[in-house]
Amino acid sequence: DGLQRLCRARTKDRSAQVSDLRPVGGHAGLTLGFELHWTPRGQSPRAEALILRLAPPGVRAAGPADVVRQARLLRCLSSLGVPVPRVRWSGSDSRFFGTPFHVVERVPGRTYGLDEPDGTRGMGDVHKVGRDVIRRLADLHRLDPRSAATILDEPLDLQADIDRWDRFIERAGDPQLVVDVPELRTKLHAHIPSAPRIAILHGDYQWSNLLVNDEQIAAVLDWELAAVGPALTDLGWLCLFSEPECWAAPIALPALPTPRELIGEYAARSGDAGCDHSRLAWGAEGR
Repeated sequence: DGLQRLCRARTKDRSAQVSDLRPVGGHAGLTLGFELHWTPRGQSPRAEALILRLAPPGVRAAGPADVVRQARLLRCLSSLGVPVPRVRWSGSDSRFFGTPFHVVERVPGRTYGLDEPDGTRGMGDVHKVGRDVIRRLADLHRLDPRSAATILDEPLDLQADIDRWDRFIERAGDPQLVVDVPELRTKLHAHIPSAPRIAILHGDYQWSNLLVNDEQIAAVLDWELAAVGPALTDLGWLCLFSEPECWAAPIALPALPTPRELIGEYAARSGDAGCDHSRLAWGAEGR
């Protein structure tokens, strides 16, 4: 009911109808897909596929829960040429859902299934896709961080960023999954990279957030962890999600471009000749 009232208010079509409302995944708040049927004044009827994201009710609008900030960032990134879903509406008005919201256009495409050995089937040449994945990442990292200064916070401090993950670790459902965290934290603190190149970061740049269509990236999704910080953070995270040895059952990564392939492509695209395994293996010393 709230969604239909929102759509009628924003389209100014009192007969606008919402259909096929359904959950579509996502980890921050509630994400729903739906079809909107409406008629612009003086035009033919129109059907649109849209995505609604709601902030978690009762949770302070900050960080991953700040869906209005995410909409502002999506508009900014779109104006800078980053492939992101187009924002239709956003707001903190509680009349519709009792919580902040944003609505974006649904972009055609698929993401790779990271828990299926055949998760890339029918999606073309994964190496060609991988090159486009890196092209888009290098393009993002070339943007002037000041272009998003009114939306993103001050650059991440790496020492503080390590400690930031402690609050997520405390919520782990299986304590065995995080048993090695104290040792890892110590190693990371002992080998902080010096003078890293600072850029706009996606914050969760990995295959399930990359929408693929016709062997190219149609859209980069889920920007709730975006920040300004060391550029290689995004690349290292993508490599983690491309290395089968980093994962155990029941997760079985499909055949993806190797970390070495991704790193080499990034070095060529970004002109970062120092982008090698030794710089990306932060925290791996003494492993």
